Amino acid sequence: MNLNGYMFKNAMMYNFITVKDQVISIHNTDEEGYGFITYIKTDERGELTFTLSKKDYQMLSRFDVFDLTVSKDVIKVKAKNSNINLANLIDVKAVIPDTKNARTVDVKPNDFLKGKSFVGNSKTKIQVNGVNVSPDGYLLTDSYHFYMQRINTGVSESICIPKEIFGFIKDMATCMTDNKTVVFINDAGNQLFYSSLLLKAQPLLKLDIDTPVVLKCKTNDLLHQLCIMKGYTDYVNLKQYDNILHLYSHEETDVFDLEVESKFIKGSKLNVTVSLEHLIRIIELETNTDIELRFADRMMLYVCGNISAGDMYVAQQEPREVE
Repeated sequence: MNLNGYMFKNAMMYNFITVKDQVISIHNTDEEGYGFITYIKTDERGELTFTLSKKDYQMLSRFDVFDLTVSKDVIKVKAKNSNINLANLIDVKAVIPDTKNARTVDVKPNDFLKGKSFVGNSKTKIQVNGVNVSPDGYLLTDSYHFYMQRINTGVSESICIPKEIFGFIKDMATCMTDNKTVVFINDAGNQLFYSSLLLKAQPLLKLDIDTPVVLKCKTNDLLHQLCIMKGYTDYVNLKQYDNILHLYSHEETDVFDLEVESKFIKGSKLNVTVSLEHLIRIIELETNTDIELRFADRMMLYVCGNISAGDMYVAQQEPREVE
């Protein structure tokens, strides 16, 4: 049977291929409970079933056109200047989750993937290892900083989609779930991606955005100064006085005191320390010329429309001031 290398995409540990009724069905799956199922129309009228390892599947993707035949546990491939025998993994069985009770929801990867850098990595708090989807929005957090978007998702209860699949679903348009498994379907309707869900999920955070201190400054100016400090320190001390926000750090012999024009919208004193990396992630969410940052007793907050983000303060030698 003649096949094309371009069909062999999304290689995973096991790759199940079936040709029947002029349709090629390709099921790529790992042992992590997720996988792709793709349907491709073909002019070939025969029937064929075989299973490839990831390495063999990737190798076939490099050919333009090849002829493939199957004889029990041997796959024979003939292409220009090539004759190859591969193992047919006949002892490996495909497991496709039962999603007959799944219903369509309004979960959009393009919404929550904006906050993918906020996701955590924990063996005990498994709910930080993905995006928490509640009926009223998305939450990604590592328990120290967070990204949250309030939007109607259509889910009936909170679920948590594992971070390992983020790279596979960015182009998917439709989502279905039965609260045990999630399925994403592409625009063309000929490919789906499925994944089991994490066992725990958490609801959206309840935020009090009426903070004692609110600062306003130029987004790009602040981001530029913060990026200068990257590689020199993990934390930055923020002090505001005389309409200047001072970005201060002292690591061994490296001392930084960078300035950004800023003004109090609310409050009169600020002296806090936050993670430099977390702060940069939050600033990068802003698309407007100016950014407003809110400072509560224990954390810094960013709020713009239905999107919010925040970071917990870290310990500092000087007394913390937020008033």
